[in-house]
Amino acid sequence: MKPKVVIIGSLNIDIVVRCSHRPKPGETVIGTDHQFFSGGKGANQAMAASRMGARVSMVGCIGNDYLGEIATANLKKSGVSISAVRQIEDKPTGAAFISIDKDGENSIIVSPGANISMTGDTITPFLSLIDASDILFAQCEVHISAIEKAIGRAKERGVVSLLNLAPCLPIPDESILWKSTIITVNEIEAAYYTGLDVRNREDAEKAGRELVKRGAGLAIITLGGMGSV
Repeated sequence: MKPKVVIIGSLNIDIVVRCSHRPKPGETVIGTDHQFFSGGKGANQAMAASRMGARVSMVGCIGNDYLGEIATANLKKSGVSISAVRQIEDKPTGAAFISIDKDGENSIIVSPGANISMTGDTITPFLSLIDASDILFAQCEVHISAIEKAIGRAKERGVVSLLNLAPCLPIPDESILWKSTIITVNEIEAAYYTGLDVRNREDAEKAGRELVKRGAGLAIITLGGMGSV
C-alpha cells in the first residue's frame, strides 16, 4: 500500500533568466533565455514524494492568476492531490525571480504572495488530511501559526511529522515545532537555531544533539558535498 503524505507549505513559480552577468544597480542586462519552473519548498516536497510512490495531498495557497494555474497544473501532472489548495483573490501566486550568470552564480528575489495568507485558520478545514496520513511534511515558508497547528495535530494523532526549518525565522523556545518527529536543517540553519558554528561533521553532530535536546525525535543536518549527519 502506498504511504499517505500531506504537505503543509508554499507554492511558488520560479522565473529563471540566464545572462552574461548579474545587473549592477541601475543597469539593464539582456538575458539569453527565461523559463518557468515549479518552486516553493512545499510544492517541491509534494512532487518529490509523489514521484517516489506516495499518495500526496498538498495544502497551500495560490493567487487567482496564470502563475497559480501553472503551479497547480504541475502538481497534478506529478500526481499530487490539490483539493486543499486555496485560491486567494487579492494576492498573487508566490514567485521567485532568479538570474543566473555565465559562471552559474545566481541572485534571487522571492515574493511570497499568496503564501503569506496560509495561517492556522486557513488550514483548519484540512486537518482531517493529517489525521488520515502516515506522515506530515512542513517548512517555514508560510505563517508559523499554520505550521504549529499542523505539527500539533500530527502529534495529537500519532502522525509522524518532518519539519524542514528553512528559511530561518525566530521560533519561541516553547513552540511545538521543536517537538517534531524529524527536524532537518542545513549547516547555516543549524548554526542559526543552535548558536553553534557548523563547519564539519563533528560540528553538525553537536548541533543535531542540541536540536534533539529541544524535543525533536531525530535531527538531520545536511552538509552539501559532505553528505548529512
